[in-house]
Amino acid sequence: MKSFFLSLALLSPVSAQAASYVDVADELSESYKFEQRHNYKDAVAVIAKAQKRQPDSYILNLRLGYLFLSSGITANALEHYTRATEAEPKSVEALLGLMNVYVAKARWSDVASVSEKILSISPDHYAASWNQIRADIMLGKFDDGLETAKKMLKLYPSDQTFLVQKAFCLGYLKKNTEAKSAYHNVLAVYPNDPTAKAALELLK
Repeated sequence: MKSFFLSLALLSPVSAQAASYVDVADELSESYKFEQRHNYKDAVAVIAKAQKRQPDSYILNLRLGYLFLSSGITANALEHYTRATEAEPKSVEALLGLMNVYVAKARWSDVASVSEKILSISPDHYAASWNQIRADIMLGKFDDGLETAKKMLKLYPSDQTFLVQKAFCLGYLKKNTEAKSAYHNVLAVYPNDPTAKAALELLK
């Protein structure tokens, strides 16, 4: 019995945080049902009504960010993901949402900035790393992109995305022999990769 109460005491901070979500459980549940039917307008309406009562709520702003992004309304998605990150500055999930908004808006400097913030919290985070490389490529920072791709391939040696990104950076750095080898390496594991096929045609 003593150990049971000790466990409760240790869990109490988590329970306190979770309790704030219980207050809006009905609204969240209702929004999920609308989302399943691809009815984003009503899903947003349900959460927005609750968010007016709790404007700084992490979970409600996170949910609104997701719903707005899913329906292609990036300005509103940006607003609510930003509020979510203000409520929980170290939330990787909220920062990922913010990063995805910047990707959708092709704001590559902002993608790079948010990716770096995520990686400062969660080093070698998969999605943050490949988006960082993507941003480096779009910004012409091919050396930086190549270094990150090489680093991530030590953790994910056969990952398709990182293999392609490495080859892509090598190509833009005019290291054609290495690029060809890298693209052939991609096709050895992923024979139908369209990027590798197209790149090898250009590198002939």
